[in-house]
This record gives sequence, structure tokens and C-alpha cells, in this order.
Amino acid sequence: MAPYNSKGGSIMEEKAYILKGFQELSSVQQKMLMQARMAMQKARNFVLQRYKVGATALLEGGEMRSAFNNERRVVQGMRCAEDNLLGDLDDEGLGDQLVAIAIVSQSENLEDTEPIPPCGTCRTIIQEYAERSGRYGDLEILYVNANFEEEGVRVSTIGKLYPEPFSPHQK
Repeated sequence: MAPYNSKGGSIMEEKAYILKGFQELSSVQQKMLMQARMAMQKARNFVLQRYKVGATALLEGGEMRSAFNNERRVVQGMRCAEDNLLGDLDDEGLGDQLVAIAIVSQSENLEDTEPIPPCGTCRTIIQEYAERSGRYGDLEILYVNANFEEEGVRVSTIGKLYPEPFSPHQK
């Protein structure tokens, strides 16, 4: 039996994203995706998951920062692009200025065009930064494959991708 949402419908029927064409996005969203794709192309170590991933953060004031995934042959050596990106923002004292994140992925198998949303760990980390930025649940996330101009862009929020996060602020 499928789990049900608060309206009585199956949550399996609801999508956690809206599919948009690249041209439907704002110029800022388009720039974020282009920068994330450039970061993804720098990824060299993707031996375990066989995906290259780039992520770009939009900060308050319009500044953008990017990072890519870095994997080693041991599971503990894996670092997702989102985790690298947010860690870098923290190092620079910018972790509380996060407005949105764009994620671009490409499979080693170029025929696999399914975009990859953030993993569970990254959803937790993104939610933490969303809270710190005052965007609890509303932080925008764009995720696509490397051919996003043709395939479309998935637009969501951390609240939709991670609807019931743990928070030390829960009552």
C-alpha cells in the first residue's frame, strides 16, 4: 500500500519538482546551471558512482560559487558536489547567505539522461544551510543532466525534496 499525503492522495502520485524548459528560466537560473555544468566538467574522480556532478550556489547579493564531486575508491572518500560547495561557503563565512542551488550531473553512460537530485545526506546538509539562511524549506533547487537545454530542468525546493527533516529546533 502506498503512503498517503495529508489530502488523502498517494504521495507516489505527486512530483517533488516542476519540469521547465531552459528558456523558461530566469537569466540568473540559467547562469547558475551553466556554472554548475562547467564545475561538473572539472570532475575527474568519479569511479564509484560513475557520475560527474557540479553544483552552484546563489548567494545573497547575486554572487555565485561552484564545486564538483570528488570520489575515491573507498566510500568514506566520497564527497558530493553539494557537500563540497557548502563546506567551501562555510570556510569563507558565507554559509548563511544561501539563496538557491543548481546541480548538474552526467552519467558515465551518456545514454542515461535522468537528472540526479541531491542524495539523502546532501538533502540534510542543504536543509541545515537553508535554516541558517532563513529559507527553511523554501530554498530553491534546480537539478538537471548535462544536456539540460534539450531535456528540461527540474525545479524544486528543499522542502519538497526533503519534506520532514530532523531539526534540533523541532517542538
